[in-house]
Amino acid sequence: MTTDPQLSITIPVRNAAQTLETCLASIRRAVTIPHEVLVVDGGSSDASVSIAHRWHATVIEGNHGLLEARRIAAQRATGSVVMLLDADQILQGNAIDTAVSRIRNGKADMIAIGETIANRKSLYGYLSDCDKRLLSLNITAHLDPKRGVILPRLFKRDLLVQTFDTIPTYYDDIVLAMDHALIYAHATAISNAIDFIPGGLAHEEPSRLQDVWKKNYRWGKSIGKQLASGVEPGLTTSKLARRGFKTGSLWLKVASTLFLAIKTPPYVTGIINGLLIEVVSDIHTTYHQRRAS
Repeated sequence: MTTDPQLSITIPVRNAAQTLETCLASIRRAVTIPHEVLVVDGGSSDASVSIAHRWHATVIEGNHGLLEARRIAAQRATGSVVMLLDADQILQGNAIDTAVSRIRNGKADMIAIGETIANRKSLYGYLSDCDKRLLSLNITAHLDPKRGVILPRLFKRDLLVQTFDTIPTYYDDIVLAMDHALIYAHATAISNAIDFIPGGLAHEEPSRLQDVWKKNYRWGKSIGKQLASGVEPGLTTSKLARRGFKTGSLWLKVASTLFLAIKTPPYVTGIINGLLIEVVSDIHTTYHQRRAS
């Protein structure tokens, strides 16, 4: 950690030991400007915390939810620019240095970074990479804060702190899958100065079918709970209805469709289960409240 960072790279973790070391090593290779790394733990039972310490990150231990971790990291950051990074992402090239320079020079308040998939040899990874490439070719539509799925990774710190002031803290216990989209949507109510830099970020996708199911089921379940709780329903439903793609080859469009077809069944199953869990919980609570009165 430098004493005068230009950039604060924030990483929420929960049992991320499998990918965290690769992520942290990539930061050391790709970021040359003064920076700090803040790792916010969500109650890991694996080696995530010890790995973060070994790479000299500032570790904020606890049992923080994902949105809460983003909020805490933004508040603790000392850089003028804050990056929202995930433990399964790998930085490449000099895109982050360039992005920080643009924000610090007043050319943008938020910057999205083009993504690729690191493990393209698996079928799911290859199809996901095709989907990412198609998104980048349709950047204007997919930077839309409501229906687009490309999200800014770097924020002017003052903007990010202001943004969290507009997001109720009770969301911290509810929002998981939509955390980043929620931050972006609220940020655009303050500033629309967003830019895009192609390339610079690679994402590790699960390779095994059971891991693909587990990941998408988990995200879907969190969406179901969010919908049942009435948290930002307009944003959530608009994100689920992804825009079509006007630019791109036929194969990229077919591969993107196959990618969505693979992830949709566990995602939808998770949504339904999340909704049912919240409904049953509400019924149970209401029943006991009536008995108590």
